[in-house]
Amino acid sequence: MTIPKFLYKYQPANEKTIANLEHQILWFSKPSTFNDPYDCAITPVVDLSDEECEEWFDSCWKRAITEDSKIFYEQNKNNKVKAARERLEDEAHILLDEKKREILSSWGVACFAEQKDVMLMWSHYADGHKGFCLKFDTSADFFRNLLPINYIKEFPSVNIGQALLGKEFPDILRPMIKTKARYWKYEREWRALRPVGGQGYSYETNCLKGVYFGVAIDSHYKQLIKQIMQGSSTALYDMVKSEEKFHLGWRIHKVL
Repeated sequence: MTIPKFLYKYQPANEKTIANLEHQILWFSKPSTFNDPYDCAITPVVDLSDEECEEWFDSCWKRAITEDSKIFYEQNKNNKVKAARERLEDEAHILLDEKKREILSSWGVACFAEQKDVMLMWSHYADGHKGFCLKFDTSADFFRNLLPINYIKEFPSVNIGQALLGKEFPDILRPMIKTKARYWKYEREWRALRPVGGQGYSYETNCLKGVYFGVAIDSHYKQLIKQIMQGSSTALYDMVKSEEKFHLGWRIHKVL
């Protein structure tokens, strides 16, 4: 999918976002803090041959040290493949949960939208139209790791069979981070990634091309943003409500 020339970041207007704007910083959140409980959902799949399952069973049988494990392997030694698959399915969920917690509590993600005039976005992410929206040029180095979001009905799946055999764990980050329920499709979201979340990252001065003021933004915050942008090449816009239909427009902000 072709990356849009411009992407937009909806934000509430508060001391933190104004400070970040002044210092040219975007906050990268840990995925564990996202507002959608189904964000980054994924399903483990164990795709192993009968021979691999039997080998796994035999290796575990030799290493069995507790009485319960010895009994389990003794009772199932004549039906190794079936017993192995059942046990591996349980272990797959445990292993995947561990890896998910590790990723969701460490990586950083910043979310962007393809459009600047979506009323639901202004309501949900810009404090009920009281915030602002940033316009970024995606050709800047800051946006080198953009991922488009896929909106689907069911969780994506990842085969972790080989990981259960002690081999390398598959890259589950991308299908996790780039998938959301189809109900969020209106967001038309893209995500930028960083290795550490819960902190801000600086962007280049010339990649911020515009700031859009929400229709209900407080005059105090509007004035602060105007002062920060004074002398820069960043354009300022006012979002405007239509008087005839449910629609948002915009116009160049006139500096008085």
